[in-house]
Amino acid sequence: RLLIVTSNVEPRDVWSVVGYNIVRHFQCTSTLCYSGEEKYKFAFGRNRCKSELFETYGYLVLLWDLLNVLIYTKGRPDAIYCNVEHYAPVAMWLSRIYDVPYLITAHGTYGVTLPVRYKIYRKAFENANCVVCVSRYTRKRMEEEGIRGIYRVIRNGVDKTKFVPRPGVSKENIVLFVGNLKPRKGF
Repeated sequence: RLLIVTSNVEPRDVWSVVGYNIVRHFQCTSTLCYSGEEKYKFAFGRNRCKSELFETYGYLVLLWDLLNVLIYTKGRPDAIYCNVEHYAPVAMWLSRIYDVPYLITAHGTYGVTLPVRYKIYRKAFENANCVVCVSRYTRKRMEEEGIRGIYRVIRNGVDKTKFVPRPGVSKENIVLFVGNLKPRKGF
């Protein structure tokens, strides 16, 4: 049983696409989701994590999320997967309560800025059983900022059953870039 703390179970943004595919491919038994849709930002409810509002409401939203998970999760998970950096402290506390390992994915900037700005996030990242970075750059930046942790770089994948080359399309002189156009990305 894997408890997943993610932004959404529908593939709507980078975080939720990863969470969606984890749930879909691994058939996880327990998930907790936050809907990133603007209309749900203040709809506090069972599957509406609020840790993304930490910078505005502080520890209150972390406590809210922790209590919601504890109340609505049936049974003890075997591990916790935190797919969104904002939920890292909640994953850490759940890990201690359930006495299970936890893993965090650092998708980019938040994996660096949150632990640099806030001690609770630094502690969550440094105590994780593993921090998966989606790029070498993210790992490097975290290490440069002194965020100690067990890091693994695992790049985002592609579902080859969904994305296949069209017949008759030449593979020469095609450039495909997915991401923000930033010099550090090497485009």
